[in-house]
Amino acid sequence: MAQDIDNTYSPSAVSLPWGAKLLEMIPSIGRSRKDFAALASNDSSDISGYLVSASLLALIIVACTMFWMTSLLIFKLVGPRRLCECGFRLGLAGNAFEKPVDLRKTQPLADALALDNGKVAKEKCEPQFDIGIPTQSTDLSESDIQTFDHNRQMTCLKEALRVERRVKRIRITALLFGTILIVSSVLFDYFGLSEVRDAVRTSKSGADKVGSLALQSGGLTTDMLGFATSATETSNLVLKDLKKICPNANANGGSVILSNGATVDVQLLIDNLALSITNLDDFSTRSLGDLQQALTKFNDMAADSEDKMEVHTFLYWTGIVSIVLFDLIAIVFMVGVIQAWRERSPVTFEILLSWMFLPFFSVLIIATAFASSTLGIGAMINADFCSGGGGSTVSTGTEVENILSEIGYDRDGSFYKTSSYFSNGCTSESPTKFADELESGISTLISSSTTFRSNLQNYELPLIDQACGQAQGTFSSTLDTLRTLDVTLPLMNAKLSAVKSSLECSRIQPIYSKSVDDAVCVQGMNGLSWMMITLAVMSLSGLIMITFRAGFYQVIQYADIEEEEDFSNVKNIEMSGCEDNFLDENCSSFDDVSFNEPRDNDVMYDVDIEEGDDRSEGSAVSEGNDLLIDFSSPQNPAFRAKIM
Repeated sequence: MAQDIDNTYSPSAVSLPWGAKLLEMIPSIGRSRKDFAALASNDSSDISGYLVSASLLALIIVACTMFWMTSLLIFKLVGPRRLCECGFRLGLAGNAFEKPVDLRKTQPLADALALDNGKVAKEKCEPQFDIGIPTQSTDLSESDIQTFDHNRQMTCLKEALRVERRVKRIRITALLFGTILIVSSVLFDYFGLSEVRDAVRTSKSGADKVGSLALQSGGLTTDMLGFATSATETSNLVLKDLKKICPNANANGGSVILSNGATVDVQLLIDNLALSITNLDDFSTRSLGDLQQALTKFNDMAADSEDKMEVHTFLYWTGIVSIVLFDLIAIVFMVGVIQAWRERSPVTFEILLSWMFLPFFSVLIIATAFASSTLGIGAMINADFCSGGGGSTVSTGTEVENILSEIGYDRDGSFYKTSSYFSNGCTSESPTKFADELESGISTLISSSTTFRSNLQNYELPLIDQACGQAQGTFSSTLDTLRTLDVTLPLMNAKLSAVKSSLECSRIQPIYSKSVDDAVCVQGMNGLSWMMITLAVMSLSGLIMITFRAGFYQVIQYADIEEEEDFSNVKNIEMSGCEDNFLDENCSSFDDVSFNEPRDNDVMYDVDIEEGDDRSEGSAVSEGNDLLIDFSSPQNPAFRAKIM
């Protein structure tokens, strides 16, 4: 008895996820991305053309990252002195920030001025030599000197406060984006990587189920094919016998008169049985063989998919380790910011940040950007496949058909029909349609065979043989062959019903829907979207952190107020190149000579010499107990004084 097949199943529509809708709005490059089946083409130009069309977002991410990194490298090579004022003040060259400091409260002069900072702030706040004006010139009053010192100290204080506020903002920005990076990495795992992993697991489970069902259905189809082959051979023998079993029937209008006077319409019985056999042809052995090959291919593909998806565990943990490593380096830089903020950053730690962690962090940023762009292309491909060329619901059937056609599968073949049927939600032609026709034909043949046998058995078979002009036993032999077929036909119908049941829509389509529509097109699509976005955010956050890497280092403090020293032991001053209109006539006497006492050899000082409204600038170098002063001015093009 044939089982009833559930033809009322209707799969529920799956809404297109937000990631697919978002990516569908991104324009393509060159050809249309709707031609998704080009990926299955044998023409490499079609494949590359489609991939390029889906690469706009990826190219933007990579181009922006590489431009940013290249710019930072150029700033580093140019150095802080040759950058614009804005670039210097933001530390874009990686230079530590600088601010004035009152030497009377902090480190020695030589330590504070060990670096040549040469910027606007220093010009205002650097340590100075105030060389007294000759007695015959107008001297500054004590009040004027105090006012000048106060104003200079206020200028330095304001500059120091500006630097501190700028450094504070930059360090807060670095810490903020470090936090964003870490939060993004958590989102990457929770909403992205874990979702994709679960989607792969669901698809793998679905592939396993499809493989099992394909194997089961394939076994039933193989059995059915064996029955069909045997039934074809038997029915051909019966058909061959029927063609010559009663030649006299045609001469008498299809009937024969037995010796006992009974009339039997033999030809009608023969024609009905022969027609039933002829309609079945080969019992659909070709269709059954094609279905068997399709099911075998499905089983092989399912097994191959499972093998390929086994690598997902390795990829998952590789992603986790990479993200944790990224986070750890970001945390190291955040610790560096905090340590520098507290002015407790060891020099060794800053060197490690600059020469070990920073290069590695930069490589990870670039790798993350490339990973984000690659995932962007994958997400684009996924969106194109799942959207079916447009719409608000998941529709993969059209793309599956296009892919199969591109590969070269026959649209009338069982593999194409089966794939199309289940991917389209069982709305296209069923792959077991031939089985419905075969089942109906077998039922008709069973009925015709039963009628043929029951009618002949009402008469004595030897009399029918005699009336038909055949040797005794002819009809008996045909009936025996027909009985063999009668045994096979019900078994075929039962097996055929089992094949149809194993491939019914309500059994297979939910597996496809869960494995493809839900797992690949919703869960996987959302996971890929989250991974792409969070990696892009992590890359951007890392770029901002290394852009403001100057905040990782302690602020360099340089001298701003000169120290008053006792120079009563000065023995002599030797000078050359004096001009009468600048110093006294013989250039040999000074009043109120004061300067910062040198602490180490070869320390460079900037000096100012003031005379009324005139001011000249120069430099001084310490050599032991001597201080060599060189400066020039419009009045003194070359002045050299040696303090001994």
